[in-house]
Amino acid sequence: MTTIAPLARVAFLLALFVPIAVAQTPPPVYVVNDVRLVDQPDAPRVTLLLRDGRIAGILEEPHAAVPGARRIDGRGFLALPAFIDAYSHHGVTMPEPTIDRDQPPSTESDVRVEMRTANRKGIQPAFRAVDAVSEEENSSEPWRKAGFGVLHVAPRGELLAGTSAVLTAREAAVRDRVLRPSVFHAATWSASGGRGYPNTLMGYHAQLRQFLHDALHHAALQQRRTDGKAGARPPYDRDLEAAIGLVRGSESLVCDADREADIRRWLRIADEFGLSVAIAGGREAHELVGVLAARRVPVLMTLDWEKEVPDPDAKKKGDKAPKDEPTDATPGAEPETQETPEKALEKTPAKSRPGAADSADDAWIYEEPLELRRERRRLWEETRRGALRLHEGGVRLAFGTGSAKPGDLLKRVRTLVEEGLPRAAALDALTRGGAELLGVGDRVGRIEVGYDAHLALWTASPFDDKARVAWIVIDGVPQEFEVEAPPPVAAPDEGLDASGVWTLVFEGSRATEPTILDLEMAEDGSVQGSIRFFSPFAAEEVRGEVKGEVSGGELRLDARLQISGFDVETTFSGELEGDTYAGEAVWRFSQGEQKTPFTATRDSEEDPR
Repeated sequence: MTTIAPLARVAFLLALFVPIAVAQTPPPVYVVNDVRLVDQPDAPRVTLLLRDGRIAGILEEPHAAVPGARRIDGRGFLALPAFIDAYSHHGVTMPEPTIDRDQPPSTESDVRVEMRTANRKGIQPAFRAVDAVSEEENSSEPWRKAGFGVLHVAPRGELLAGTSAVLTAREAAVRDRVLRPSVFHAATWSASGGRGYPNTLMGYHAQLRQFLHDALHHAALQQRRTDGKAGARPPYDRDLEAAIGLVRGSESLVCDADREADIRRWLRIADEFGLSVAIAGGREAHELVGVLAARRVPVLMTLDWEKEVPDPDAKKKGDKAPKDEPTDATPGAEPETQETPEKALEKTPAKSRPGAADSADDAWIYEEPLELRRERRRLWEETRRGALRLHEGGVRLAFGTGSAKPGDLLKRVRTLVEEGLPRAAALDALTRGGAELLGVGDRVGRIEVGYDAHLALWTASPFDDKARVAWIVIDGVPQEFEVEAPPPVAAPDEGLDASGVWTLVFEGSRATEPTILDLEMAEDGSVQGSIRFFSPFAAEEVRGEVKGEVSGGELRLDARLQISGFDVETTFSGELEGDTYAGEAVWRFSQGEQKTPFTATRDSEEDPR
């Protein structure tokens, strides 16, 4: 018999287990029951089937079961594609800039008139955000809680800061989150690296234009070399190599600019070098709505409206309507007495008294004229409504956090909806439209068969202040959040009340004791209570809590039970009429489900036992 040496046995075992350790485990199969795909209370409820991280099916049966699939109870929630943060700097650690890329000039030689051939202050197009994203645990949790499942992360702070990437917001290693490793070249009118050229707007222009010309020249040298023509061998230069696609128009540049003048500067650079550009930030982009629409330049808006300018005409909190002063004709009025100058001076605020300006503590405070304050408010409101003007003008929009929080972005989108932005347009900018602008529209942004399983279950429309995310699914992996149960789809029929103790009998059941439901219904139709029954299978009494709702004349109850150590999800649904309740119970186990018709009657006593 052949024997294996100890070291050989260890190597053999390692060879068996190493592939298993490095392989990515696919997520389990899930069914997401009882969800709406349209923001209407009476919209049809469906079941979503998720397999291998994708949407494998949309089933018309709201409580469809799939053998072996894990179940998520949608409870009538609104299922929407997970939102896309179309422009974020979250988690990207920028490198220290390397300014000098050539040998320093000789101090013993004459001064040369030309500039340094590789001064790269503010220039680092070879940097890739995907290689510098933080893997800090739960760093994307705020995004998930706000319904965001995809982030477009971009570098910042340089004339050419590097390339952006699209990642999911799932808690996982970066390599498992990447949807698209390279999307845009990122740019802005600034450069880090301390003092020295370039350090002014004119210098930034010259530096950027010089580098883009160098990239064109580098591409021409490479082509001549490839064609066998005469010419010097081009140097190896990562930044010039990275910019070739940009100057040839095969790659796009996203320009971080808020002011109208800065946006115009980027458009002129694009014209000069034939660049394909998009605008990020875009606070004053509405001033160029016609130009952007005609040139098909998209805007990734961060909705940073700066600090709100107070409305000088707004009624201050606590203000009261002036009361009528008592007159001689007013009953109970005090006799009018003449006020002396001394008394009037005592009532005058200290800062308004004659000579008060002579005191440093009581310096006179200037207040801008009312019309000027009104104009400042008008301009601020115009900026806030800029997204509406861009939408109306046909400019393609997406929304991003920039350096802000995802919850703040969602609040600002809600404000836009209140100001008049159609909900469909706002939702498109957060989902399908954003995905298409980022080049991942064939994978995310929709709830359709074949798309990646990125979706969120909302308690109400996300544009309502009270809406919360109950579940979020990213790459087919679900995460649940604590939320209140959604209100009933419809109010209970007049006079209908589910409160009381109910005795259930299941069709064909051999149970020796009945199932007891003890329920209490609120005015809005929500129901909660308890369930208990004796399980012949487990030979024990089973107890649990039930929650549900009365909608119209229908009562639906859900319970999560443990029977002999197994998790069982149960749903009761049926018609409620007087003291009778009849319908069907669905018992869901890990390997399937069982449906059983039942009838129930309300007991006149508190408890039959």
